[in-house]
Amino acid sequence: QNQLSQLCVLLEDETRDYESIARVVADMGVKLTPNADQDALSACAVWMFDSLSEMPGNYSPDEFSENSPVRSIASFPQDLVMVGRAAVLIRGICAFFSIPW
Repeated sequence: QNQLSQLCVLLEDETRDYESIARVVADMGVKLTPNADQDALSACAVWMFDSLSEMPGNYSPDEFSENSPVRSIASFPQDLVMVGRAAVLIRGICAFFSIPW
């Protein structure tokens, strides 16, 4: 809970510290594929919780894109699965009704 709240606070900061965001996501237990860079961690956080912002690195918010940060994730902790599902579900509903998320 503490790490998730830290992540939300970091994502709300106007001058985003992507290194700190990546560190919190890594501390939460998200593991990257061997060829992924650290920007993938912060890009995944932006993808899940702030889809209106620009993503770090050369990542795309389109989950089906070759540049999707989701493709760089090797493992995702069980504790975050329901949080991730809820975030994606809410984002989809917001997109359907044209509500900023």
